[in-house]
Amino acid sequence: MKVRLVLPLLLTAGALGWILIRGLGGSLTYYLTPGQISGRTEVGTQIRIGGQVQPGSVRHRDEQLLFVLQDDSGTVPVIFKGSVPAIFRSGQGAIVEGVYGRDHVMHADTLVVQHGNRYAPDGRG
Repeated sequence: MKVRLVLPLLLTAGALGWILIRGLGGSLTYYLTPGQISGRTEVGTQIRIGGQVQPGSVRHRDEQLLFVLQDDSGTVPVIFKGSVPAIFRSGQGAIVEGVYGRDHVMHADTLVVQHGNRYAPDGRG
């Protein structure tokens, strides 16, 4: 009698746990830090890198924004093509998404900047 009761409960709990983990996995955003990307061989792959915009590193060249992301253990140069958020500035947190090139530069097509304690792509966060 107990097996007939316990087995369906375990199956139901397992199914709910699987659905919860599967659902949350798709909504979480993971990124590497500049220190983690240094020396990696993920050249040519689509990745996300998050860090602080290094003060004094922001430059504009043609239709591109050039800057350096940093953390406590490394730096990654970034070339971004796209619409720059109005609140983008030196020293703030940012996440970029794109391809890490053979030149060891992040070629980003997405830029999300930190606004307060949230990240927003266009400053409306």
